[in-house]
Amino acid sequence: MSDGDSHLDDVRLDQSNRIARRVAHGAYRILHAHRVVGDEVWGIFGMLSGGYRLLTEIEQDWPVPYQQRICLDVDSRWEPKTLWVQLDAEGERHNAKFTVAGSMVNIDIQQAALQAEDQPARAQAVSRGQVQIGLQPAGSSASHGAAQPARILLDRATIREDEELASPFDSTGIQAAKATRRTTSRARLPFGAAAHLDFASALSNFIVLRRADLLPGGSVRLDAIVPALPGLSPLRVEQTYTCEGEEPLRGDPAKPLTRRYQIIESQQGSAPAVTTPTTFWADEHGIVLAQELAINGEAHGCEMARYTWLG
Repeated sequence: MSDGDSHLDDVRLDQSNRIARRVAHGAYRILHAHRVVGDEVWGIFGMLSGGYRLLTEIEQDWPVPYQQRICLDVDSRWEPKTLWVQLDAEGERHNAKFTVAGSMVNIDIQQAALQAEDQPARAQAVSRGQVQIGLQPAGSSASHGAAQPARILLDRATIREDEELASPFDSTGIQAAKATRRTTSRARLPFGAAAHLDFASALSNFIVLRRADLLPGGSVRLDAIVPALPGLSPLRVEQTYTCEGEEPLRGDPAKPLTRRYQIIESQQGSAPAVTTPTTFWADEHGIVLAQELAINGEAHGCEMARYTWLG
C-alpha cells in the first residue's frame, strides 16, 4: 500500500464538468486472519448537481488476487442513483451498472476476457506479515506523502451516458480488454424507500449512516441489493443496522470516541441461517474507522490507515 494520499492530488476539480468539491479521501487496510491482504483508496466528492459521488478502488489478495473499482452517485439526501462496479479476477473483467429508476432498479452486467497485461497484480508494498490492529491518527488537512502513481484518475471519471453500459472507469486509463464484450445479465428489481445499493466497501455503511442518522439504541432495516462477487449478479439481502452506543474505537480508551454499530443480515428467499454479525465503528461524520466480522471462523475486516475530512 502506498504511504500517502498524494495520488488524490491528481483530482483537478476545476477541470471537471461534474465535480464541485472534494468532501473526504483516505485509505483502508484490508485484513484477514490478522494479516494484511489488500488495500483500498477512496474519495467522496460533492457534485455540481447537488448530490455526491463516491469512488473507490480495492486491490486484494484473498481469497484470490483481484481488483475492484466502484463508483456510486447519490442525490443530495444520499439516496442512491447509479452504481457502477468493475472487477478483474482470474482472467475475466466483470462490469455492472445498477440504475435506480423510480420504484425499480435496472441492472446490466457484462464480462470479457482479460489480456495478460491487464491481469491484476498486487503492489509489492503490501505487507503480508502479522499486523497490530489500531487506527493511525487521521489528519485534519490534506496529507502530503511521497508521490505515487494515480490508480484512480478521479477527475477524468466522467460518464458517457450514450453507451449501453457506460463506465466511469473506461476513461481512467483502466481500459477494457479487446475481447468482444457480451451482456451476461439484464434485470429489473423493485427498489423501495428502504432499499439500499450495497457494495464491497466500508463506504457502503457510510451511505447508510448519512441516510438514517442512527442514534444510540436506534436501528433501521434495509432491503439491500448486493453485487455478488465475482460475477456481480444481484443478491437481495435483508440488513438491520443498529447503533449500539458510544465508546472509544474498539473499546480502547487510548483511541478516539466513536459510535459502535452492528449489522445483521439474511439472504432473502432462503431458509433462515445463522449469520455472523458485522461490527463497525464510525466517527461523527459517519466514516467507518474499523470493521470486523468472521468468515469461516476467521477474523476479517478493515481499518483506516489515514483519511482527511474536508466537508
